Formats: sequence, C-alpha cells, structure tokens
Amino acid sequence: MIFTHLFLLRSEEEIARSIPAARSHTPPADPESNPRAATPEPEGSKSTIHFTLQSLTHLGHWVFTPAIQGLLYRKTIPFYIRDTHESADRSLQQYEKATGRTIPEPRFNSPPNEGEVILNVVKRGRSKQISVHPRHLVPWEPVVGGEVVVIKKGSMFGVTGVVSIKTANQWVVTFSVDNDTKDYIFEENELAALEAGR
Repeated sequence: MIFTHLFLLRSEEEIARSIPAARSHTPPADPESNPRAATPEPEGSKSTIHFTLQSLTHLGHWVFTPAIQGLLYRKTIPFYIRDTHESADRSLQQYEKATGRTIPEPRFNSPPNEGEVILNVVKRGRSKQISVHPRHLVPWEPVVGGEVVVIKKGSMFGVTGVVSIKTANQWVVTFSVDNDTKDYIFEENELAALEAGR
C-alpha cells in the first residue's frame, strides 16, 4: 500500500494550518493503556518545552518549510553529517560521517540553536540529540522501492512518493492519489529519502 500526501493542491498557508500544534510530552491519561499516566510530570520538566514553526521558517532551507515540518510528525529524514571541520562548533566534528535522523518537535530535549535542526544520532551505541546547521546535512540517497519527499521548489515540493526506477542520476518516482498513479522523473538532489517515524 502506498501512502502519499495531497500537498500538491494546497497552498503553504493551508499546509501550515494543518500542522499539529506543539504538544506536551505528557502521555495519555488512561492508566490502563499507559502506566506512566498515574505519575504526574514534575513542574518545570522538559516536557513543557514548546517551539514555534514560525521561528524556524524564516531561514530559507527546505527542511524548515511548513510542508516538510508537517511531514516530520509522521516520517523521519535521515541525513549524513558532513563538512563539520568548517563549523565553529568543535564538538560537532566528532559526528563527521555519522548519520542523523530528524525527530518531531514535541520530542526535542532542548531547542535547536538558531538556524539549526535537531537530529537524533547514535554513536557508540548511545542515542543523543544534537543541533546541526543544514549546511552540514546531506539527505540519504533514494533507493528503489523506498519512500521519498520532493525537496525541489515548485508545485511538487513536499509531496511524497515511492521510487520505482533509477537510471544514471535520475529517479522515477510514482505518486498515488485516489487510486490513480503518475510517474515523474527527478534528479537525486531533488529528493530526500524517508523512513517511518520512530
């Protein structure tokens, strides 16, 4: 079964309105379905941290757009971390060539630095959230049969599909809407691989 998004015919304003509001990390209150529900969150806990999409979208990188931010509530975009030697942040250099995955805003442990993205990185068996500027991020290349999102500006931006064929540096992506499918051709740098949300 192929799931796609109908961002194709929606304006950026409509997309921004459809993004879920920032939520608390507090689990559902039903103790039967969630044993933690009986334990209240301590006052001032990190679960009350909220971030606004508006504070992120002014930066111009595709990852900060409403269409992509809305997608990040359901999917993960894996990135290679590259060129960290160019960063003034020396602690970032230890993550050179590592893989980081986006996480939805409600799961942030702390706010990202201005103009940066929070990624979950596993290094030496330990998971850690880090703040990284998008200039150090390269999306994973698509794979045939894998889900992708279009990151090329235009009418297809933010739409997800499934890669059906790879020829040289071009990818044929199949999009499905209402039991109808259509194929489009993209360059590799116009797509970002997606993974199921974690």
